Amino acid sequence: ACAALLCTFCTAAQPACWGAKPLARVQTEKMSYQPLALASPGLGYVPFGASSPLAASPLGASPAKKAGSARRPLRPHNPPASLRWRSKKPAPRVARPADDQREASNQRLLRELRDDAAEQYEPSRHERLLRSIWERQRFGGEFRSVSPCWVTLGFQCEDPARDLRGCGALGLRQLLFFVERGGSAEVLAAAKFSHAPFPLAAASLSVTLALCSHLQLLPDGASSQPLCAAPTLRCFLRLAAELRPEAPLLDLLHAELLRSLGELWAEMQTAGLTLMHFPEALRHTHAHMAESLAGAAVPWQLSDVLQRLRGLGRDAADAVEHGAMADLCSGGVLSWIGL
Repeated sequence: ACAALLCTFCTAAQPACWGAKPLARVQTEKMSYQPLALASPGLGYVPFGASSPLAASPLGASPAKKAGSARRPLRPHNPPASLRWRSKKPAPRVARPADDQREASNQRLLRELRDDAAEQYEPSRHERLLRSIWERQRFGGEFRSVSPCWVTLGFQCEDPARDLRGCGALGLRQLLFFVERGGSAEVLAAAKFSHAPFPLAAASLSVTLALCSHLQLLPDGASSQPLCAAPTLRCFLRLAAELRPEAPLLDLLHAELLRSLGELWAEMQTAGLTLMHFPEALRHTHAHMAESLAGAAVPWQLSDVLQRLRGLGRDAADAVEHGAMADLCSGGVLSWIGL
């Protein structure tokens, strides 16, 4: 009885002695307080120090990992080619040593050809070329640098040095190249030119000037002939480098174009034809030259290019015959030789 009385006294005096809350209030607070994870398990929020209810649930337990399994490393991001960033500037072209060497060789050859085209005629150095032409043509007698025989070959006067002021020594070399290979005997056949003779020397110098101007071998402004395109010039230099020094390409082009001009002049032989009609034949020949060189297959083949230059036929002769002749040059021999 005494023990029961003592317990009743201590229970009643506990709040006043120790400052504790009443027992009913403590039980009420414990019932109303719950962690957020227990009140809203869908949010997945677990306060610090509290255990997740999903960990205790058999449905929320994560599957056990296999023994020895390792986590796969992350792969680097590799977007498709259509989504990759592209630079606006193209990648610089890496020049190959072979291309640089070929370009340097072409430039050296171009400088050499330009030096040859710019060489002026000097009697002390180049008179031997005139002497060779004299012997090939069999003019007879002792060689003379001033003679009426030069007029029969197509020069404008008895002194051929005056005609060489436009083409220089290169024009004389190409004329000799044509004569040495029998071209003069073929072109100057009397049966072909019944009304107007063919001025071989003047025509040869004019073709030389046209070729050098078209292939950019003359200084700017030296001639009114149109210049060839860059691909045509590259093809010419490439083939010229392959043929040197056995067969100079420029001389071969000159010979075929001169032979083509002779055939055109032979087709034009009609009543009333004179040397005053010769500039029209030259214009058609120059246009045919530019068209033939531009239309040759790339890379150039020697046989194809020469056949194209030789292809000036009857159609051009008809165009010359029926064309307008009122604008033909009439101011002297210098006009019709193209110098």
